[in-house]
Amino acid sequence: MPRSRPVTRKDVAARAGVSVAVVSYVVNDGPRPVSPETRAKVEQAIEELGYYPNELARSLRRQQSFTIGLLIPNLTNPVYAEIARSMEDVCTEAGYLVLLCDSARDPIQEKRFVEMLRAKQVDGVVMIPSTNPLELVELLRQARIPNIVLEHDLPDVDCIANDDHTGGQLAVQHLLDLGHRRIALIRRVLSSALSSERFAGYRQALEEAGIDFDPALVVQSEAGPAAGCKAMQQLLALPQRPTAVI
Repeated sequence: MPRSRPVTRKDVAARAGVSVAVVSYVVNDGPRPVSPETRAKVEQAIEELGYYPNELARSLRRQQSFTIGLLIPNLTNPVYAEIARSMEDVCTEAGYLVLLCDSARDPIQEKRFVEMLRAKQVDGVVMIPSTNPLELVELLRQARIPNIVLEHDLPDVDCIANDDHTGGQLAVQHLLDLGHRRIALIRRVLSSALSSERFAGYRQALEEAGIDFDPALVVQSEAGPAAGCKAMQQLLALPQRPTAVI
């Protein structure tokens, strides 16, 4: 079945009995004012005909795509899902569409997604890279696409990062205050900068409390429930179990 011809502004203008320019003023909310009576006629024609503005044409005229890319490592993680939802709420309110990319912590997939976002000429990218953020930042800078990196603290890059060193200290101190002395830590693989900072805070808090560091109480783990469960089983299999785990 042949595809029907899309409704144009010319069709809306004919139905409303106005010029195409007036339809544009209503759709774009300017630049010239339109009387309430004329606006009502145009809006009624738009509804009757089912007209939708051509966003691609609008983007070409304004040199703006009204899209923001969001690159996250795992959408099933509730932390990242909340980030995606909050960002979508803000962008929708501002008239932007969020293009969500879930890399599954795969560096090759991360680079592929960034290249796709660059090709689509998005207006900006917010990303949480798993391993090599500087390479991704450079790809976007080459295309002059603004970007913000989350969960990393990088020189000369717009970043939003947690203080994981202090976080590690506070977590240990809380457990010490509860009376624990054998405190274990399940940490990400060594390539994770955030995990390394948290581990440093963990060790510092133990040292300040006069507790010797026990390497057996620190287990490396990949991300995800299955890997975390395996790491916990390893700790519980120790001859002398920890009394608390971070």
